[in-house]
Amino acid sequence: MQRVAIARALVNDPDILLADEPTGALDSDTSVQVMDLLQEVAKDRLVVMVTHNPELAEQYATRIVTLKDGVIRSDTDPFEVDETTMGVAEHRNMGKSSMSFLTALALSFNNLKTKKARTLLTSFAGSIGIIGIALILSLSTGVNQYIQNVEEETLSEYPLQIQSTGFDLTSMMVGMDSASADDKKTDKEKSDTKEKSKDQVKVIQMVTNMFSTMDSNDLGALKKYLDTGKSGVEQYTNAIEYKYSISPQIYKKIKTVSVR
Repeated sequence: MQRVAIARALVNDPDILLADEPTGALDSDTSVQVMDLLQEVAKDRLVVMVTHNPELAEQYATRIVTLKDGVIRSDTDPFEVDETTMGVAEHRNMGKSSMSFLTALALSFNNLKTKKARTLLTSFAGSIGIIGIALILSLSTGVNQYIQNVEEETLSEYPLQIQSTGFDLTSMMVGMDSASADDKKTDKEKSDTKEKSKDQVKVIQMVTNMFSTMDSNDLGALKKYLDTGKSGVEQYTNAIEYKYSISPQIYKKIKTVSVR
């Protein structure tokens, strides 16, 4: 596995190769083979190795930096900075690491092929969710459309009419309610009321009250207001019709012939 990992790291031809415990979980002979391979690679590039085996580090490394708790304890080849010749610190944007689209696409396909079971299960679960959402949306749209059609058909059978004259129906309904209230009285209450109203005549003015509130509507101004398009009723109606209640008188000239 270590050899495969090294070969995989060398595919992109990096300038720096970082080896984190390359000899971990290996026997002594295999560790020597891996270290020989890293020594061969280090001839033309920088190899940084992290290891807990000081013997291998002493045998193969050209520079050993000992760390403990994140602090440098020793360095076989320390870098000395000449502060007199050192220039002013300058910040440079090194850019960001990126991957080409074709490389990302190839890696994605390889990942899908190596994990076929997980890919199939994920696709199946995602398809169930998408199909469920589509069914719910289609059902909701169909029900809303059906309700809208029923409302339009009902409104077309019983349209809202505005006539030139109108009267108040509430007075007639109040009169009917009072009559029904009298009918709901008990026999004792009816007998008491009958005794009290022997010489009285009841008058229910339902129709009189209803037509007493008759009023006229200005249909001409209403039509002009609707024709301006500023009323906003177009979004709630399918059609607006005007009935003028005109009965045209048509005459036809008939030739008469006198016979003697």
